[in-house]
Amino acid sequence: MTGKAEGGTDPSEAFAALGDPVRVGIIETLADRDRTESQSNGPGLPFSTLRKRVGVADSGRFRYHLEQLRGVFVEQTAAGRYYLTAAGGQVVSAIVSGTYTDHTILGPTELNSSCPLCSDRPIGKYDRGVLQVACPNDHQLFVWVLAPNAARVERIEPVIDVATREFFHTIEMAHSGFCPDCFSPIDTALERVDAPNQAIRFCAPCESCGSTLDAPAGLCLVSLSELRLLYHHHDRSIYDRFWWQQEFARNNPQIAPPDGDPESISFEIGLEHGLLDVTLSETASVIDASLTAMP
Repeated sequence: MTGKAEGGTDPSEAFAALGDPVRVGIIETLADRDRTESQSNGPGLPFSTLRKRVGVADSGRFRYHLEQLRGVFVEQTAAGRYYLTAAGGQVVSAIVSGTYTDHTILGPTELNSSCPLCSDRPIGKYDRGVLQVACPNDHQLFVWVLAPNAARVERIEPVIDVATREFFHTIEMAHSGFCPDCFSPIDTALERVDAPNQAIRFCAPCESCGSTLDAPAGLCLVSLSELRLLYHHHDRSIYDRFWWQQEFARNNPQIAPPDGDPESISFEIGLEHGLLDVTLSETASVIDASLTAMP
C-alpha cells in the first residue's frame, strides 16, 4: 500500500482537504489571481481579499477551510498573503482539463487508415477520458487516457494527434529510465512475444506504482536523432500520419544481426532516399545507429 513519504502528507488527508466547495473556490480564486493580475505586490492575496472574492461572509468559517489547504495546496508568505503551491496548481489544471468532472464523448469515427493486422479501416472513439482506436475485428491499435479538454473539438483526428505526442513523450521518458507516471527509476527491456507482426515489444514496468508501458519495439526509437533526421530529409515528421502507419512502428526487427550479440536486436528502416540501421541491446539501449543515403 502506498503511504506518505517521510515528512510528507498522508494521501487520504491531502485528498480529503479538497472535499468542500469553499476549498475548491479558494484554489480557483488564487489561480485566477495568478492568471489575471500583476505580481508586483507579491504572489497571492491577503486573507480579507481572498475571503471576499470566494464569497464567504463568516471569517471564522473561511479561516477553517483555508487552514485545511495549507501545507499542501496553499501556503502563506511572510507578508501574510496566501498563494498556490505547485500541488495547488496541479489541482487547477485537473479542474480546467475536466479530468475528474467532464464526460465528453467523441465518435465513433471511421479513420482514413488501415489496420496493420487485417487491413480493415479502424474506428476511433473518445469516451470520458479514454481514447480507443480499434478495427471491426477487435484489433486494438491504440488505447490512451487523455484529459477531456483535448476532446473538445469536432473531429477525432486531432485528439489522436495529441494522444500520440503524449504517447511518444511517455516512451521517451521510459526509455531514459524513469517511470512516466511516478518518476521512479525503472528497467526497460525488449521482450519476444508470439503475435503477428510484433515479434518484439518494448516493455517498461514500474515496481513503485505498478504502471506498465508495452509498445511495439520500433517506438523506442522515437527519441533517436537519426530517425528524426531520416524523416526530415524526406520532408516528413514522425507525427505526419497515424503512428501505427509509420515505418518505424510497423518494422519487424530481426532477433540478432549477423555476427552480432545474440541478445541484440536490429532494425532496418528504409524510406525512398535513406536507410537507417539501428542495433539495440536487450534493455533497449542503442548500441549502434547509422544513416545512409539510398541511390
